[in-house]
Amino acid sequence: PPSAERIEVALLRRSRDARFLPGALVFPGGAVEADDHLSLNERLSPVDAQRALAHHIAWGFKDLTEAQRSLGAALRECEEEVGLAIADLDHGPIYCVAHWLTPEALKVRFDAYFWAVELRGSAVDTPFHPDGQEIEQSEWVAPQRALELYSQGQIDLPAPTLSILSELAHLIDAGYTITSLIETLNQAAHPQPICPVLVKPSPSSSSSSSSPPSGSSASRVRLYLPGDPHYLARRGDQPRFQSTSFWEHTTHYLDRK
Repeated sequence: PPSAERIEVALLRRSRDARFLPGALVFPGGAVEADDHLSLNERLSPVDAQRALAHHIAWGFKDLTEAQRSLGAALRECEEEVGLAIADLDHGPIYCVAHWLTPEALKVRFDAYFWAVELRGSAVDTPFHPDGQEIEQSEWVAPQRALELYSQGQIDLPAPTLSILSELAHLIDAGYTITSLIETLNQAAHPQPICPVLVKPSPSSSSSSSSPPSGSSASRVRLYLPGDPHYLARRGDQPRFQSTSFWEHTTHYLDRK
């Protein structure tokens, strides 16, 4: 929600004992269950649901039921992980804003849709209640601040979270309001998911901007994300928005285990 000075997003710290992304900061979310579409009307008004699902074909959902299941799962996970029941809060429209597919090279994969909603009025002060199992803590963080903490090595952000935060920070810097930036991300819909590019560094590479950090394992691979020039060169895609300098000076690495 917007505070007096800035727009903030909900970030949750995953349990350090988690099998997948231990200790990472992520958005609320989790696995889709087969019956999530059946409970959608309990978690969102029919009018809000219809508006949220209006562009489901543009986002690559195979049918309306799949889109309803994805949205229902997002709302359910908000309730389970931090105790936020969106239907009971003052909120704006909810829209799909991103679709990511994990590279095949990784053992744990996901095909994830990301949804965004603005909390308004007194809803902004609704306390989080982390479940204490999957989620250790949760807080509101300005996108640019999260990127700064990441660049300083103080927090771990998975690729989708990192990319979405970068897009949000760019739009905020450009003067977008919270409503307009969510709508802008939704209107940038594409039927194909974003899939990071993984590249194993060449032993002959000597560039300081693309070589693994000192002491890193040779099994480390580079992770190129949308907005990164290397990503464009290998995928031939165009970024949804003009990239910021953040991408031009950051190389990301993953340990292949």
